[in-house]
Amino acid sequence: VSVCLGEHQLDADPDCEEEEYCADSPIDVPVSEAIVHAEYAKNEIGKPNDIALVRLGYPVTYTRYISPICLPTKQEIMNIGFNGTYMKVAGWGRSENDSQSNIKRQQNIPITPGDACKKIYKKAGATLTDKQICVGAGQRPNLCLGDSGGPLMYSDERLVWYIFGIMSFGPAARCRMREIPEVYTNVPKYLLWIEQNIKP
Repeated sequence: VSVCLGEHQLDADPDCEEEEYCADSPIDVPVSEAIVHAEYAKNEIGKPNDIALVRLGYPVTYTRYISPICLPTKQEIMNIGFNGTYMKVAGWGRSENDSQSNIKRQQNIPITPGDACKKIYKKAGATLTDKQICVGAGQRPNLCLGDSGGPLMYSDERLVWYIFGIMSFGPAARCRMREIPEVYTNVPKYLLWIEQNIKP
C-alpha cells in the first residue's frame, strides 16, 4: 500500500499547463502502518468514527506541490462556526454527467445544518452524531462518487488551509439527488485522538 503525493492529472506525467509550466512528478510513498479508529463501525449505515491515520515509510520533503494541510485549532473553530459556512472539497470523483475525471477538481460547498441532516438520514435508518458534518444539501455537486476519503477544507484570511472533514459517505446517486447532503467525519472532534496516536 502506498500514498501518491503531488498528483493532479492522472493521465499525465508531469502535469503541465500549455507545455510551459510543469509540476514535479508525483511520488509514491509506501505506508508502514495504518491506524484505524478502534470504534469505527463500517457495517453501520451511519459509519461512525470513520477516520484513520497512516504512517509513511520515510520522511517526505515538502515542495511547491507537496505540503501538509493544518489541523484546526480551537481558535479557528470558534472563529468560523459551521452552519451556512462555505468550504472547499476536491477530488477525482465522477461528475454530475457520470464521467470520471482525470484532473483533480474543486468546489465550494455549503455546510448543511446538523439537525436538518440528522432528520434526512434518520429516515434511511442512519443515526448521525456531532462527530459528523453534512454538506451540500440543495446544491448540485460537481464532485460525486469516488471522492470518499477526500478533504473538506477551509482557508482563513492568511490563505492558510485547514482540514475540517474527511468524506465518509452519501447517497449512491448523489449527483442526481441535490436534496441529500454528503456526510464527512468531523476532524476537530478527533484532535485528541489524532494527538494520542501520532508519533515521530
